[in-house]
Amino acid sequence: MFVSKDADAERLIFEKWGPQKFDGVPFQVIDPREGSLPNVILLHGPGGAICKEMPKSASVPCNLPVKTIHLLSGVGGWCFPYGEKGSLSMIVRLHYADGKTEDHKLLNGVHFADYIRVVDVPESKLAFKLRGQQIRYLSIAPKRTEKIERIEFVKGDDGTAPVVMAVTVEAPE
Repeated sequence: MFVSKDADAERLIFEKWGPQKFDGVPFQVIDPREGSLPNVILLHGPGGAICKEMPKSASVPCNLPVKTIHLLSGVGGWCFPYGEKGSLSMIVRLHYADGKTEDHKLLNGVHFADYIRVVDVPESKLAFKLRGQQIRYLSIAPKRTEKIERIEFVKGDDGTAPVVMAVTVEAPE
């Protein structure tokens, strides 16, 4: 994902693909079919040949009011303990139907940690160990109750390459 397409150590591989649950939250983890199907959002990072070619933002449609956005994410290349603690790794930008936006800043060493091994940070939790690597869980609570048209993941200004493995949106009751 980061430096070489042939680097197996750079792949986040689940024991089984498909439905997963963490803390009661369901996620759909897409099977990459042995590397032939992209199954994560990987944002631009300056440190590797592959992530240098990745986009600086990516969006997923939503089209409903949201109580909580649940993410299997919180990891990336060159994340904590590497890089500057507290630097801006990623912004989760909510685009509301009325045209307004809302930004949620996710920080290296606070929300994000390096993928290569289990490293704890205070604002995300270890969700799954993947061959000694990690994917973490975090959630975002929108400040408004109006419909969100799309969720945009925007690369921050630091040297990390953030990963989003899966997103589950929880509607209000």
